[in-house]
Amino acid sequence: MRNRETNRPEVDSKTSSRWFDILAFPKTPDGFRLNLTANTPRHIARRHRLQYTGIVERLRTEKEGKPGYHDGTKVNIHPTFDPEKPGIIFYTATPTTYSDFLALSERKIPKTLQEQIRLSGVQALWLTTEPDGSQKAVFEIRSKYSGIYPGVPGTIGGSIDGKLDYVGSLGESARLADASPHHIVKHALRETYEELGIPLTTLDEFQSGTKSLTVNGVVYDRKRRYFDIALAGTLPYSKSEIQAFYEQHKAAGNDNIHDPMPTRLAFVEATPTSFADLLTKHLIPLTPVTQASFLLAGYMLRMKEVLQETGSQEEALQQAILWKNGVMAGMTQKDMIIDERARTDRKKILRKRRSAFWTTLFREPFKGDINGKYQEWRETRKRSRGYDTTLMPEEQGLQPVVEELRENKLH
Repeated sequence: MRNRETNRPEVDSKTSSRWFDILAFPKTPDGFRLNLTANTPRHIARRHRLQYTGIVERLRTEKEGKPGYHDGTKVNIHPTFDPEKPGIIFYTATPTTYSDFLALSERKIPKTLQEQIRLSGVQALWLTTEPDGSQKAVFEIRSKYSGIYPGVPGTIGGSIDGKLDYVGSLGESARLADASPHHIVKHALRETYEELGIPLTTLDEFQSGTKSLTVNGVVYDRKRRYFDIALAGTLPYSKSEIQAFYEQHKAAGNDNIHDPMPTRLAFVEATPTSFADLLTKHLIPLTPVTQASFLLAGYMLRMKEVLQETGSQEEALQQAILWKNGVMAGMTQKDMIIDERARTDRKKILRKRRSAFWTTLFREPFKGDINGKYQEWRETRKRSRGYDTTLMPEEQGLQPVVEELRENKLH
């Protein structure tokens, strides 16, 4: 069943939040299996084609040469579920580009096209292997240069790159050369190398199947409007070893403003309790897919814990669902607190900028940038509704993420 307004698969209300939707939770600790059902060319209705092509070409012209812009081929997945096969995520794949994704923000793009032109991504939540047998989850602090969610924690990943098999008129007959589950895993491992510097010899073991990655679910990011596949795996390295790989990789010149590496790494104990505290108690904004990744991972860990204690799969599933529902309720409360702090801080700035505007308008009618003052006031007023995902947390009345992590011993 699909939602008529958003043209997305229907989701249960208990798996939806303000920032994301999780389309389904695994029923067993083995997670899901990905199954590519069709690799199709993108089809744009003839009545939309000319208008749409004009918007994308304009965006390419505007963005060309700017930092971080690369209009390569990307993979767009459309996940579906079969109630009779709950352990499998079926998906179709179509080609898209970064300019296509930017066009989503244009009001002139019809809703019928949005599903065809969005990006899809993959996110990996990696666990360490500590000498004492415990595990920690590693995540990154995003660069201040990130266009969205700057300076907040995020998991390892990004949009899925692709290559065209052949190119037709306006890309209408072009299919992806590879959109298999193997390609998705390969891209997640490449992102892991680029962002963490984990040795390729170790990552090759995950690619070959010697070590396994678990597919925890599919997440729909409501802010960016695209799907992310959430993976989880265990690296044979400790926290200190991963930190050393990261520092070496960064020192080797792999960090630049065009494709910034994370500012630093952070770690949290890989237990359901620690994940719940990160999601509900610590006033640290997280990207939507990071929230969903930790929620899915904690759900899986809770299921494994109860299964080991009781040996009952049914009991393990019920306890995992209870844990998930409790955490999601806490996440809602946390969002309200963060929004209120950001709103209060924004009101202070709004009063100052409003005063500056009126002072410029009446006391200095022929001096100063009146339009600039008005735009500052208008922009601040627009952002006064809550937390703004395009600004750093410390710009919105919140404590810097690094300090918050240090206080909660997550650095």
